[in-house]
Amino acid sequence: MPADALIDKASRFLNKSGIRQLIDKIEQRIPAGEEITRQRKWLYMIESLARQIKDGTLFEQTRQRNWQGLNGRAYIEIAKVYFSAGDASTAYDRLQKAAECGAKNEYEYSELFREVSHALGKVEDVVKISWEIFRRTRCKETLNELLAQIGEDNRAEVIYKEVDLISRRGRCLKY
Repeated sequence: MPADALIDKASRFLNKSGIRQLIDKIEQRIPAGEEITRQRKWLYMIESLARQIKDGTLFEQTRQRNWQGLNGRAYIEIAKVYFSAGDASTAYDRLQKAAECGAKNEYEYSELFREVSHALGKVEDVVKISWEIFRRTRCKETLNELLAQIGEDNRAEVIYKEVDLISRRGRCLKY
């Protein structure tokens, strides 16, 4: 089994303290003063370990160091780690930064944003993103998720209005 495969499964064999010790050992192996490309494999290992111990701060710092800047995709990954650690507030903040970087249209962003907003009790955000997800992918699943947020009693009205909206735009589906 390759070393990185073992790293990705370290939490199966080591407790949090053991993983932190492993992170310290990896840090010592990173070639100082070398190009980032030579450091990257070590930084990926630290990212994996930080994700496993749900250390959002370490994950974020390592991602920043690894890529020398953060983009929308990075902020989504960072938000996932914070949220998995139970820090919905920081996850929400990082998702806001992801949106500022243009990652708002990514499917993973939308689903995670809805979960985080729900955890924070931000009902308006949950409803808004549910509408966005539904309008991006109109199907039974996204309709049911939307109705779970706005109420099943709105089913007929939503379907009627959406069919009308699609028809007016001339974007009827052809089978």
